[in-house]
Amino acid sequence: MLAHFGIDTLSRKVTLRRIHVLLRRLPAGTWPDPQSEMSWSLESHLLAGVLDTLGALVYVTLKANGSKSAKPPKPVQRPKPVRPRPPVNVPRNEKTGRSAWAELADALKGQKGTEVIIVNG
Repeated sequence: MLAHFGIDTLSRKVTLRRIHVLLRRLPAGTWPDPQSEMSWSLESHLLAGVLDTLGALVYVTLKANGSKSAKPPKPVQRPKPVRPRPPVNVPRNEKTGRSAWAELADALKGQKGTEVIIVNG
């Protein structure tokens, strides 16, 4: 994070939400795990496709010229695709029809020294 954004994530001033936002904004190809989908940039995927096609062409050429020992090439190992997260189902109060978060906000409003700020609601 420090190299890309100039933000020290070990500082106590940086919140977990900020770290999450920064992680999601990292450029493709910067993730350290090579088997992670985020570690592969568009160029990496395209290059893997080129290598697979080139290997297939070499194999076909060898077989067409009578090679008996030519084996089909193995494709370049790619990272496993990331499964999308299922949508979040917010429970609602059957009597009032309001979400559980709204009910919680109302409960917190009554507490002494608590300020509830509702955004977009």
